[in-house]
Amino acid sequence: MMAAEMIEQCIQRTDSSFHSWLKKNVAFISTDYIIPSEMCAMVNVILDAKNQSFKLTTIDGIDLYKFHTKIDDQIDKANVAMTQGLICKLMSVLESTLSKLARYDEGSLIGSILSFTNVSSSGKDLGQGYVISFETIWIKSW
Repeated sequence: MMAAEMIEQCIQRTDSSFHSWLKKNVAFISTDYIIPSEMCAMVNVILDAKNQSFKLTTIDGIDLYKFHTKIDDQIDKANVAMTQGLICKLMSVLESTLSKLARYDEGSLIGSILSFTNVSSSGKDLGQGYVISFETIWIKSW
C-alpha cells in the first residue's frame, strides 16, 4: 500500500511539474523550440513508473489489493496528458513558423508561382495536413 501511494505521488508531482514546464514562455510564441532535457526525463519517469509499479504493488505477481490497476490508470492518464501537451506545444511552434513563412511569401515571385500551382500562399493548408498526419501517426504508435 505504501509503495502504491509513493508511485501515485511521484506521478502526480511529475505531471504537474511537466505542465509547469510547458507553460513557460507561453506569451512569447517562437518559431524555434527545444524540448528541455528535464521534460524528457519526466516522460522517462512516467514510463519507468509503469514498468516498476507491477513489481512494487504485487506479491509474487498477484495483485491482491487492486493497487496495480489504479496506478496503471493514473499512469496512462498522465502519459496521455503529457503527450497531448507536448503535441500542442509543438503544433503552436509549427503554426508560428508557417505563419511567419507565409508573410515572406506574400508579394514575392515564389508566391505568384505557387498561386498557379494551386498551393495556398499561406501554407496553412499544407501545414494543417502535416500536423494531422503527424498526430495520426503519433496516436497509432502509442
